[in-house]
Amino acid sequence: MLESDISFGAGALTANFRLDQQPIKDTGRTKLGAIIGSGSRIGVNASLMPGVKIGAQSFVGPGAVLSQDLADHQACFTQLPLKITRNEFEG
Repeated sequence: MLESDISFGAGALTANFRLDQQPIKDTGRTKLGAIIGSGSRIGVNASLMPGVKIGAQSFVGPGAVLSQDLADHQACFTQLPLKITRNEFEG
């Protein structure tokens, strides 16, 4: 379920089926995509697990895997330590 003025980055996904076939969050359903509030932004390559609710004006950062609800006006990011090294594969 999508409200208005939502942006999805390239490669962003919303899953709708639990592989363990358990019901999705008190809905009794085994299939249910994300519910996304108006004005929300989903970053590049973000993944939204089945039944996740994202509040209005919220932001899911690039590469995040969101498996829990996100309230209105909240943001979530995946934090990975970035490692920069010399390119050993030069020709």
